[in-house]
Amino acid sequence: PRLSVESDCGWNFQENLVDFANIATKWTINRYYAMSLEVRHRSPFYWKKDELDNYILDVTRPIEELRNSTLSDSRNTFLAKMHMQITPQSWCQIENHIGWARQGQPIYNETKVDLFTVIASMWQLKISYMHTVRTDEFSFGFNMIPGK
Repeated sequence: PRLSVESDCGWNFQENLVDFANIATKWTINRYYAMSLEVRHRSPFYWKKDELDNYILDVTRPIEELRNSTLSDSRNTFLAKMHMQITPQSWCQIENHIGWARQGQPIYNETKVDLFTVIASMWQLKISYMHTVRTDEFSFGFNMIPGK
């Protein structure tokens, strides 16, 4: 058994507010069950960037222009994940994302369930269900297990 609590936050001195905050709890209950819960906050001044430490975008555009663009990533998100071993050869992973406080967008709830099992000791079968705001999808696939 193991329990981990992690947090991370940043203060925006120019706007005098919390720019981002993450709080996560990860719990391995035993060898068969593990779960995590995470809450994330992003202010309207937290820009969507591939490299967060690259500040070229921040200094080449006025803040109001960035604030009123799709690069402004103001939102709150709740993430939950669970991993369960069903049998020695089968396991399940469940993920859920709930998001709110995005400018002009409704609350959303997305879920993904993956079932894995080993077939004939060298093939892994994956069956997935995913519910998003736009669609519900089922999929399946086979992977060869390396080293078998």
